Amino acid sequence: MKKRHVLAIALGIFVLAVSQTCAEPETEGTPVESLEQEGAPMAKLVVEHTLGTANTDQHISGNARRFWQYGTPPEGTYLSRLTLRRLSPYGHSVLDLSIRDIGEPSAGGEAWLAFSSGKVVFRGSRRRSSFYRDWSSAGEPLRRRDGRYDLTFDLGGYDPGDELTLTYSDVAVAGQYTLAPEDWLGSSAGLRYAGSVGGWATVLGIEKEAFSFRQGPQFSGNTTTATLQLVPLSRDRTLVEASATTIRTSLDNNAGRPRSYAFGVQGTHLVTDDLTLTGDLSHNEITQSIAQNAYARRNSSARVAAYYQAHRNTAVEVGGQVIDVAYVNGRQTDTVSTRVRNIFVDVTARVTEGLKIKGHHSRRWADNRPVAFDIANQPTYPLTWSRKDDQSVQVSYTPGWRTGVTGAWRKLFWQNADIATHNTIISRDLSGWWVPRDDLTLYAAYLKQDYGLFGIADLTPYRLIFPTPTPSPGGQ
Repeated sequence: MKKRHVLAIALGIFVLAVSQTCAEPETEGTPVESLEQEGAPMAKLVVEHTLGTANTDQHISGNARRFWQYGTPPEGTYLSRLTLRRLSPYGHSVLDLSIRDIGEPSAGGEAWLAFSSGKVVFRGSRRRSSFYRDWSSAGEPLRRRDGRYDLTFDLGGYDPGDELTLTYSDVAVAGQYTLAPEDWLGSSAGLRYAGSVGGWATVLGIEKEAFSFRQGPQFSGNTTTATLQLVPLSRDRTLVEASATTIRTSLDNNAGRPRSYAFGVQGTHLVTDDLTLTGDLSHNEITQSIAQNAYARRNSSARVAAYYQAHRNTAVEVGGQVIDVAYVNGRQTDTVSTRVRNIFVDVTARVTEGLKIKGHHSRRWADNRPVAFDIANQPTYPLTWSRKDDQSVQVSYTPGWRTGVTGAWRKLFWQNADIATHNTIISRDLSGWWVPRDDLTLYAAYLKQDYGLFGIADLTPYRLIFPTPTPSPGGQ
């Protein structure tokens, strides 16, 4: 590897803080401002400036483009940093501006600005980059611009307050690398409301993403996403949260308009001080897809669990889940509905103050499993496991804060009943730590794992058999 050296010399950084008297003090809102109206001394407006200059001298031996494949660093004398901060008469920041590497190929900055006593807030960032993606060939560097901006309006309200936010972001890449030019643009604009409506904490948003390739096929399109989230303000012993999302995509020169929608409901109910029930339902579906490979058209899930604090030092959680997935095969000729079930048990017990035991068991199995097809459209193997088990036990002993030891055992089991095979992994580990003095900690760990692959002829654990090539006539 060739050596590269970069020498950076800072010429100087200085800070200038100036104070000036505010012409007209703000007259509304806070108790502090009320004191001023009653004759308190007039506050001062503080503006802080920071300006930094630097000089960088680069000595690169070898391929400079490889050094610049992620960004082009500054060179020579340049303005490394410029900040401007303005404080209100009462110490609140109303302007915060920061710019780095001004005038250089790679530069960026952020801005934060508040209006109307903080009721309106603007945030923005901009970054420009110059880099060589393909450092092995000639050509000009790629240039990338990234920007993100949002404007938030405080609409008032109480717990939670109402807010309306406008967002916009964009990214553009242009330049020549290898023999093909690259020129594309992506942008996203959105509107988001968060507040309370009719006793519900509500989040409502809509976003439109657009992209355009301005070289080559000149392909473009856009995606519109709408979301809704609802949470009741009166929670008491039951909490319910609902959400819904719809997505629509439009592609130029393509009649298909893929759509998808999803919704979900999550709930928690405190039955007693010791027993809590949780559950969730979800569903998502894709329609009018233009995919040319296998995918899941529909996915529905239901999950329920119970958490019981059986004793002050013992807790048990049991639950189950059912997932129904509609798989579309790669040739788009058939849909297989597969149902996956899962049950689990978790137990945690603190036998003594320093002794803790944890146990876990889960089993997952699938019915009506989808099958992959080869290029001749013949079935080959199933796409999902027929059964998966996970069992583990962990024991931790900590007699004091200076020492502790943990031992664990875990077994993973996968079964593919369609081709009569199963895999196992059994792990045993032991670890410990000791703090002989406050500035020294010693660790030790031991791990042993056994692997097993069963059911395939002429194949044993850790051993793969490959066919031996047959020599061609003439020994070539």
